[in-house]
Amino acid sequence: ILYSALTATSSSTDTTAPKLNADQTGIKITDASGKVLGYSVLTKDAADTTATTTVSKHYANILNTNGHGTDVDTAYAALLTDAKVSGYGSAPLTLSQLQSNTAALNSAAFGSYTTVVVAPVATASLAKSATLLLDGAGTTASNTLPDRAVVQLSNGTYVSASSLSSLVSNALKGTDNVTATRSDVQALLKNAGLDAITFVWGQGVTTNVANNTLVDNANAAPTDGKGYLTSNALTGTGSTQTIKPDVFGNNAQFNVTKATIDLTSVNANTVTYKATSGSTTSDVDLFGNTNMNKFGNNLDLTMTYTVNKTPFFTVSSTPASSNFNTLYSLKVNSGD
Repeated sequence: ILYSALTATSSSTDTTAPKLNADQTGIKITDASGKVLGYSVLTKDAADTTATTTVSKHYANILNTNGHGTDVDTAYAALLTDAKVSGYGSAPLTLSQLQSNTAALNSAAFGSYTTVVVAPVATASLAKSATLLLDGAGTTASNTLPDRAVVQLSNGTYVSASSLSSLVSNALKGTDNVTATRSDVQALLKNAGLDAITFVWGQGVTTNVANNTLVDNANAAPTDGKGYLTSNALTGTGSTQTIKPDVFGNNAQFNVTKATIDLTSVNANTVTYKATSGSTTSDVDLFGNTNMNKFGNNLDLTMTYTVNKTPFFTVSSTPASSNFNTLYSLKVNSGD
């Protein structure tokens, strides 16, 4: 092979770095080993005199030299979100690493990249258990939605009521010792489909398998065709499941409940945790104490949902679409 036929190769791994214009500055995000995780590209405003000004405008407090704090870690979180980097953060960084990042960003220039280092973060749970108040009748430990009752989440998934507590615990995870705000918790619930939960009560159901498709508040199979629908009432797979045709008909009546939670527009005590003082245990507003609403605290939570129920209605034949969410929407929107 002739020497002239050879092409020099670069040792750089930055092959995916977006090209920068003269009015742009970039932040290259790596781990401590130098592995490139992602990039953020920022465009200067007319009033920006330096690239550092542009950086500080986009990520307020990222240049803070005092080390960790809510403002600094929030700035890094915004940077990582823009760069589509997950599983990493600033919380595990040493003060020296943070200050090295700050020094680098203070030397940022238009038309080039500045490298900052982040570290893997261990996810920690905000909740170890969760009681969901869904029925509007003051659901307590002795009066809960039966375990076998099936519910449909906002993302279309069907699950049993007994799994809701663990689903909430698994959903409410973040960086250890970082504050979980109302908007954080709301977003995590929504991502898991837990922001809206729908379930169906039937009465006068005469299907031959009524004892398997219905369950009452006492977790006993009813003999009078009355109770919450269970997974045995469904046919199909995944989020495309619908209610079995033989559950409808014969003047059976249904009541559909949708329980929703919106932490961004409600008053205190929508989410509470169990606090023990001496021999007394009480429910305390989660967001009323910034020392408690942190990931890693593993709290026993109670979540109060806003309940909307349809009136009882009769379905004489199988509707065209009978998943729980659609059935609720059709009934509410029909006005009857």
